[in-house]
Amino acid sequence: LTFVCYFAIVTPFVGCHGLTSQPTLPTTSPLNADISKAPHQWGFYVHIPYCRRRCRYCNFSIVPVGLATNQQASFASIHQKYQTDIVQELDLVQPPTDSNNQCSLSSIYFGGGTPSLAPVEMIQEILRRIMDKFSVDGNAEITMEMDPGTFSGDYLQSLKKSGINRISLGVQSFDDAILEIMGRVHRQADVLDAIHRIRQVYGDDANLSLDLISGVPGLTPAKWIQTLEMASSLKPSHLSIYDLQVEDGT
Repeated sequence: LTFVCYFAIVTPFVGCHGLTSQPTLPTTSPLNADISKAPHQWGFYVHIPYCRRRCRYCNFSIVPVGLATNQQASFASIHQKYQTDIVQELDLVQPPTDSNNQCSLSSIYFGGGTPSLAPVEMIQEILRRIMDKFSVDGNAEITMEMDPGTFSGDYLQSLKKSGINRISLGVQSFDDAILEIMGRVHRQADVLDAIHRIRQVYGDDANLSLDLISGVPGLTPAKWIQTLEMASSLKPSHLSIYDLQVEDGT
């Protein structure tokens, strides 16, 4: 019985980030195991709220910043405020002192939002501060969520040098009509280009996860089978599949 332990912090701007925890149960674990004696693994989650626009199904804590973020003075102002808030909160976070559960991070996760809209210097600074404060396992998984069409090869090279070793790509669908229904900005061609760029930088064995959404209006069983077959043919290391939930206000 192993735990991955997290605790969260809410910024004054939007979203949250912080240390988090959840149990990981091997299939051989007895249901009546004493979880108070379970070893713990620790992870750090950082929320990056930027998105090009709000998708039609989304009720997450995000800030739509438009399609040309690098050219917008308003985005620069929002970004500077949020980066300042994150850095201030990181200065306040104290690693747990329980001698039985030494805080060595096995996971650092940049989620969103669309973290790949953040300047790479922001990601580097946050990682530096986390690593200065916490012990990080030598084989820690450091993940960044990214959307197709939001990053270049140079951006990926900088992330790799900074320690990002896993990419979670927000594909959602390979069908352009379904992507339009969901309000996604990218199209199938952008997905294939993004995967090509990732493997150019990280290699054919890149630690790559693809996100897909099922239950979307217009997504017939036949189209869903095609989606799964397409995803499988791309040979990702992981698939995350979410059933569409219709939220109030979306």
